[in-house]
Amino acid sequence: MVNLYNLLFERATDSVIQGFINYFKSYILPNLTEPKYKNKGYFLLKTKPEFIFKDDKYETYKEVTGDNGIIIRDNSDLEDMLSKFTISVYPKEARSDGALGDMNNNGELRIFLQNWDYRLELDQKKLLEDIKNYLGSKDFLGNLLPHELGHYINALRSANKNKGEPVIYRARTRTRNPALQFQGGTTEYRDSTEEIQASFTAFESYLNNLLDEEKLDGYELALLTSIGIKDQKKFIELAFKSDHFSVRKNQQDKLPPNVYKRIAVRLVQIFNRYKDMDVFNKYKNKDNIDEYEKNNTPPPLP
Repeated sequence: MVNLYNLLFERATDSVIQGFINYFKSYILPNLTEPKYKNKGYFLLKTKPEFIFKDDKYETYKEVTGDNGIIIRDNSDLEDMLSKFTISVYPKEARSDGALGDMNNNGELRIFLQNWDYRLELDQKKLLEDIKNYLGSKDFLGNLLPHELGHYINALRSANKNKGEPVIYRARTRTRNPALQFQGGTTEYRDSTEEIQASFTAFESYLNNLLDEEKLDGYELALLTSIGIKDQKKFIELAFKSDHFSVRKNQQDKLPPNVYKRIAVRLVQIFNRYKDMDVFNKYKNKDNIDEYEKNNTPPPLP
């Protein structure tokens, strides 16, 4: 896999975050137990014990992530994380605000499967197949997983600084009701620094994955071309259309000015880091953008 972060060394933390996501995809997900239905109405997956206590796993972790204590400090931390990590799959109605998933500070990743309707008779065989298909899908690997890991990384790092206990926080907010930033589906939640940061974690992972695709077209080709031709304005315009930005996606003109500015400034930073990389040299044809805009095709799910 092409790792954009490893092509630059400006921000070591960014490189480790991307490596952490890749480690989850390549090592943890393949070492989960089969989904098991629980009487409380959900399917549960855990890390296999033989992987948790594998002798050389910490050396592999450091090699893949480049993490020298930024997120995971030692083998004990890694075993603790692997022991606690679970995926719980619920019917879509289990989350009233329509969210596809969430992840708590203790490492439980909850998925609200959109094609599981609790009102219908339970078909475990079909649901098991649906769960496995979703866990291997672009929607999960390219969007939900990196986004939720963005939150989880913050929890792990805060625990490192707080005697092992993760700090439950989102960020300072200018809203008149700060408690709303903890309530999914609210404007305050979507506009919080924590949520925006997690969206950027997923977006940059998405850019990484696009470079591994053999053939691109439409939105994805236009997005990479905006970097290749060094068109900052077009890159920001296209990036705001990405499905990764849950903050009123495709409606940046309706964002509060302070939120729009925060997102735009970060997008400029991303653009400036990537614009001179040789890996984008093959994306120099402006016709890719013109063709996309002429067809006006919506961005695909990541």
